[in-house]
Amino acid sequence: MRELHSLAKINVLFLLFLLFFTFPVFSQVVKTPFPVTNLAWSKNDEFFAFTEENTVFLRSCSNYELSDTLGIKNIDKIMFSTEGKHQILLAITKDGYFSVWNIESAEDGFLKFNKEPYFKLDCKNESEIKAVTFSKNSDYVAVASDDNSIKMFFKLRFTKDAIFKELKGHDSEIYSLNFSKNENFLASTAKDGTAIIWDCNSQSEILKLSEIYTQTEIPVQFLADNSSIIAPENETSFCIYNLEGEKLLSIDTLHKIKGIKPLNKENKIAIVTENDEIELYDLSKEKWLGYIPSCDFSALTDFEFNPDNSRILIGYESGSIFEFFVKSVGILVGSTDQIILMDFMLFAVFFKLCKQLPGNATMPVFG
Repeated sequence: MRELHSLAKINVLFLLFLLFFTFPVFSQVVKTPFPVTNLAWSKNDEFFAFTEENTVFLRSCSNYELSDTLGIKNIDKIMFSTEGKHQILLAITKDGYFSVWNIESAEDGFLKFNKEPYFKLDCKNESEIKAVTFSKNSDYVAVASDDNSIKMFFKLRFTKDAIFKELKGHDSEIYSLNFSKNENFLASTAKDGTAIIWDCNSQSEILKLSEIYTQTEIPVQFLADNSSIIAPENETSFCIYNLEGEKLLSIDTLHKIKGIKPLNKENKIAIVTENDEIELYDLSKEKWLGYIPSCDFSALTDFEFNPDNSRILIGYESGSIFEFFVKSVGILVGSTDQIILMDFMLFAVFFKLCKQLPGNATMPVFG
């Protein structure tokens, strides 16, 4: 692992001129006057969306022009999906209002949101809502309340209504909810370090994990294979479980972890470090792939890979959004799946966009 990293740095020095003058490495594509709170790519890779607290902005991926805006108060999460040939936007607010919006081409060639959502669901109740989420294809919506219970709603497509089942099993406040990509499972994480995996079809508990690290409130999530679970272990480590609760892998990143996000395909993940760098891992091969540096003076607020994981949008508190072309900044060593991102210092020398160099380049420890 260390030899691979050293070889990559040597190759960078020899190929520096070629890379910087042949490939676009990254660019700032949007600058807004407000913090970026969410990012999402369309499934056809033709447009993306980002949010501030009360507005969704839709932009083209080809020229980054603004296509349309959508007003939604207290946005918690957005995601693109498809129904038939239609691209749709899913959105849920912090107080439990879920809506699905069709996106159509207008006469001027721009994409537009329909004026009204074609599906909406108000999940508010008398209890205070602590966490909300929805599944990839909008079939399920889950809401956790301050009584430590979860309401899981199932969308009835023909009647445009929903039915729900109440899930009970937690003894402390739930701070995160996440569905698997195939919509078969829901993961809930509570402040006492307990995570429960629920079967969406039977609405029953199939696994309970304990001693989850909760100080950073990083959620338990599913990997792209839908059968593996990633969970924070301590402030610098995360681990992988299967659905039987067996720990398969533990990785110490040697950096404080601020966030974890599984990629769209394969068992690859990205983590955000305390320096707002994004480190990439291939878990199936137990490889550290490299990292993407911070390129703004403010805090990183969200990031999102496009459907084939070749590009990434990174949003910041300052309102800046940068796009990286991951394959273009990679040095291929030995085979095409060994991508080492270019050293952060080289970005700083040429672009001078970052406030500091990373503290060290220590390699992660796999266990």
